[in-house]
Amino acid sequence: MERRHFGLTVFVLVWLVVLSVPALRLMAYRQLRDGHPFGVAGNVAEGRAPLPGFVRRWMMSWEERGLPEAELIRRHPKDARVQVMAAERAKPAALSGHVSDYGEVRLRNFERVAQQFPDEAWVVATRLMRAVHGGYDNRVAGELEKNEYRPQSSGQAAPGQIARDIAAARHGQTLEPDNSFFDWMLAHFLFAARRDEEALAVLHQAAAKSRYDDHTIDYARAAVAVYGMRRPTLFEEKIPIWAGVLLPHLAKHRHVAQLAVWRGVQAERAGDHARALQIYGDIARLGARMRDANGTYITGVVGMAIQNVAWERGAKLTPQERDAMMRSGVRAERLAELLTKRFAAYAAAHGRADLAREATRDAQINNRLRQQGSIYIRDLLGGIPHQSLKNSLSFWWVSAALLSQLVTAALVWLALSWPLSLARRRSNGQARTEQAGTRQEAAVSGIDVASAVLCIACISAVLLAAAVRMDAGWSDFFTSYDSDENSPSSTGLLATLLRVTPVVMGALLCAVATLWRNWRSHKARDARHSSPEAVPPSSPAEAGSAVSPQRVLTLLRLGLTLAALAMCIAIAASDWGTAAEEQALRGMVIVLLPCLVWWIAHWRRQGRLKDSPGGYGLRWYRRTLGAFMALCSVAYLAVSLASLPLRRQAEAATNAFIQQGEMVLIRRSNITTQTQQP
Repeated sequence: MERRHFGLTVFVLVWLVVLSVPALRLMAYRQLRDGHPFGVAGNVAEGRAPLPGFVRRWMMSWEERGLPEAELIRRHPKDARVQVMAAERAKPAALSGHVSDYGEVRLRNFERVAQQFPDEAWVVATRLMRAVHGGYDNRVAGELEKNEYRPQSSGQAAPGQIARDIAAARHGQTLEPDNSFFDWMLAHFLFAARRDEEALAVLHQAAAKSRYDDHTIDYARAAVAVYGMRRPTLFEEKIPIWAGVLLPHLAKHRHVAQLAVWRGVQAERAGDHARALQIYGDIARLGARMRDANGTYITGVVGMAIQNVAWERGAKLTPQERDAMMRSGVRAERLAELLTKRFAAYAAAHGRADLAREATRDAQINNRLRQQGSIYIRDLLGGIPHQSLKNSLSFWWVSAALLSQLVTAALVWLALSWPLSLARRRSNGQARTEQAGTRQEAAVSGIDVASAVLCIACISAVLLAAAVRMDAGWSDFFTSYDSDENSPSSTGLLATLLRVTPVVMGALLCAVATLWRNWRSHKARDARHSSPEAVPPSSPAEAGSAVSPQRVLTLLRLGLTLAALAMCIAIAASDWGTAAEEQALRGMVIVLLPCLVWWIAHWRRQGRLKDSPGGYGLRWYRRTLGAFMALCSVAYLAVSLASLPLRRQAEAATNAFIQQGEMVLIRRSNITTQTQQP
């Protein structure tokens, strides 16, 4: 094997290994397509994708083509998961531009799916949650509900829509008689229909039920499963799927609780304390069922907040007093303790000692859950320990940065291949004797290339270390992130420099080396001419190797062309998110086009690019980029392989998180923490 093919062989072998390992192949694809582990293509510091925007959009359209609306629906017509996700993603053919129109069309899709799968409780629950998404009624719970805290609503729903939603909620009750979620939704629709007494009766019956399940976990599992039907998914893709699950019903539950408690306040002011305590007790029990559900942590938090809504009225704590206490820095635990004591005293004074005991017991459970949640949120994300997740993401970012450099260098390497191959064909047509006198002098040594690659690698390592240090979203992932700590412009500029380092530094080093070589050649020629045994130059290239203003201008033009080409590639790889990027790209194109036209005309006229100083510099530049591509590929493979154990652990934790639910892991993490304490 010839030595000049060693770098190409290494490059090909490395990427054969990457493509043969499914996990590495999928990770490389995601890095090329999105550039961000969570699928957010954008800022360089957040993982700007190395490929041009139009190429990535083509990749996305190729991946999404016919899925899931067409192909998946055709393949799985009786799969409720596929049909629900299709209804979620479906868009009307003619949309007027109003969000409400889209919501109405999507609601019709969910109603159709719920009719297709009437025995699937989670499908019915999803259909009910989409019915209340974006607002449903415009009622206000008196002085309990401030306008700025009240759920935003587009107005009163049509009577026909309310009737269909009530029927769907009653159908959910028949599917799961012990699940209070459908009672919450039914009460919401009844309040919207101004049937308050029926709504209060439904809530009273629901307070005696044993559980609350809004089927959010089932929806998240279905979303992950349907997404995985297209191709294998990374754990970074599963996390935003879970995080992106909408929970519009939680705000509606709080709204329903305030409407019900307001009726209790009115009964209390009328002297009917038994009726008021019944309503307060029902709402507090329903909040406890939400808190104890094996769903999301936010569901448990909303359940505790609903309990506080009931306790506040019994404690005679006005919203103004509560706001004043919160502004004074009173902790949630201290506020809940105060509410519990005052509510227990009120309940005991009016013959409901059972409610007093329940409130005291629930307050203790709520405090423990808050402590469990704080431990969980501080230490875990989606079941993955923060430190493990940060380490895994660090490997991702390092490999993504290497891949970005590799793609940029490869594009410039391909751009240089055409003129150099053209010059080689022209040179091969000339006399062999003319080439023999210049081949040794024009050869690019391996030491020169190795020195340039080492310099580029050192600068890249420094920039990469600085990126790790500066990017708060990377080094302090979800723990101490401050959006003002590092401006997007500084991190974006740093990552842009990291991307264009091989092409810019390679061009600079080769230009300087070419000038140095011409100066040395000029000095040697002068020394030979001044000696008594001076002989004429043996080749036209040697005779024309003197440093002249024309040659310096040519080399400067070459450097300008390469720099403009590198910047065009770097900017075009972004999404053109700002007008400044678009203007910069246009400016670079304006600079690049005249330079390219001049070089084409110059090479066609001269026909001796291979033996000229410019040809020598371009050959050195291309070999430098080729050697760096081989080195970068080896580094990418090493970093990617090192990340596989962490990625497997994160994948297992994410799957457990999706299958078991967030609250189960919260309680388990608290037990583990307690057993580890002395």
